[in-house]
Amino acid sequence: GLLVQNVSFRGITFSHQDYRLEPEGHSDAQAAVSIPAAVMVDGAVDCSFEACEVSHVGGYGLWLRRGCKGCRVQRCRFHDLGTGGVRIGETSRAPADAEESTGNLVDNNHIFDSGHVYAGGVGIWVSQSSHNRISHNEVHDLTYSGMSLGWNWSDAPNRCHDNLVEQNHVHHVMNRNLNDGGAIYTLGDSPGSVMRGNVLHDVWPYSGIGWGIYLDATTNQYTVENNVVYNTLSGALMYHNGQGMPQDYEQAAGYYELAAKQKFAKAQTALGLFYADGLGGKPRDIKEAASWFDLAANQGDPQGQYNLGLLYEKGKGVPQNYALAAHWYKLAARQGDHSAQNNLGFMYYNGKGVPKDHIISYALFSIAYD
Repeated sequence: GLLVQNVSFRGITFSHQDYRLEPEGHSDAQAAVSIPAAVMVDGAVDCSFEACEVSHVGGYGLWLRRGCKGCRVQRCRFHDLGTGGVRIGETSRAPADAEESTGNLVDNNHIFDSGHVYAGGVGIWVSQSSHNRISHNEVHDLTYSGMSLGWNWSDAPNRCHDNLVEQNHVHHVMNRNLNDGGAIYTLGDSPGSVMRGNVLHDVWPYSGIGWGIYLDATTNQYTVENNVVYNTLSGALMYHNGQGMPQDYEQAAGYYELAAKQKFAKAQTALGLFYADGLGGKPRDIKEAASWFDLAANQGDPQGQYNLGLLYEKGKGVPQNYALAAHWYKLAARQGDHSAQNNLGFMYYNGKGVPKDHIISYALFSIAYD
């Protein structure tokens, strides 16, 4: 079909669009990617949305979905959103350059108060799209990640490259609703992409894994520089799979130790594991590992609780104490730690630290292996 060119929307409010949850419920791999937006845009070239508002809608706010090139979203306000704010691109790689959304600008917008219907929505989402600039936006009060770039959990070819994320203020995201996200979250290879000058803070997941900058899966070839990150549960920067640089346990141990001393629970657990296994130049010291697990466990980290329970069960680094082992396993199991659920099931089966109860034991096994 024909392209839409040089059309501008200025000062227009788009409001009160509903989106109902299906009777059978709804699930997406991540970021509520199958949910549409109140304003859907395909095949737009050099079009703009300026000083507009999208509010009181059930899905995303605005989606530059397919074949959108050189479009601008500036000085707009997105709030009271059922899912999330602005999206660029699609989950599938465009078969031809003409179908890729590329070279778009999302600048100086205010995106807040989202996730009321689908908690997995994000403030700004970019996938299979290149040469975009995401700048000077304020994104806050979301139930999941502030921004998400990329859609590859592998090294498969994709169209995400040369994207610039700069001078944004992202804060108060996740807000004890979901886990495994961050203020800025990325996936996959993205050569030439840059993340700089952003201020990111107050990232508080439901129970664990909430980073300022979360370079997940096979994230590769980003330049990340001059960002400010504070007040996060897990830490400032997570580089998950060591793609694009040599794996370095000693450097990792150093960063974990810095974060652990600042009372980041996930870092305390990670440092404990390094001592338990003798990694990163740390001597194998189970007592030292137990001390770090104890700090993390008392801050509510389920992995710290599980590992501390394991040491009490085995009598390694601490005196053997089945009751304390069961105590820490219970706390971790309540937060969904499958290993803790499994081990607690065996304790109930054998009557160690808890009364023997095969009904509870089988119920725990069932949950752990579900």
